Amino acid sequence: MLAFDDSEWFTALKPFVSTLRQPTDDFADQAWAMLMARLNNDRSPPLQSEVHSTLVIRESTIAYRGQPINVLSPK
Repeated sequence: MLAFDDSEWFTALKPFVSTLRQPTDDFADQAWAMLMARLNNDRSPPLQSEVHSTLVIRESTIAYRGQPINVLSPK
């Protein structure tokens, strides 16, 4: 099992839940900057940005030891 957002309570469950930690401070900073620009009549095109997440592996996720499966190829 894998969850989004690395909350403390994911380590209160058994097994501990693996998460995809997202940079919420970066999201907030970007959203605030975009809001302030709009409030100051900045009519620039929509901004596209990329933020990097961190995979936090805990007990709910184990290493896969079999052969990779190509789910995109037709049978």
